Amino acid sequence: AFLLTGGRLVLNGCNINKNGTLADLNGEQTRAVISNNIGVNELIVVNNIGERAVVSGNSPSIKFVEKASVGK
Repeated sequence: AFLLTGGRLVLNGCNINKNGTLADLNGEQTRAVISNNIGVNELIVVNNIGERAVVSGNSPSIKFVEKASVGK
C-alpha cells in the first residue's frame, strides 16, 4: 500500500493484482489522483484528505474509507 503524509500520488493505467488497501492518504499538503486502473477485486483508499483525492474510471470501483490508518 502507498502511505502518504505529504506530496503527490498519481496512479494511472495500472493492473493491480492484490486485494485490500491501496493507499492511506494523510497530511495537509497531500494530493492524489487514482484513475483508469484495473484490479481483481475492490480496493480500499483510506482518505483523510477529502476532495484533494480524485478517484475515477477504475474497475472495479475503489472504496473510500476515512479516519483510519494502514496496519491499525
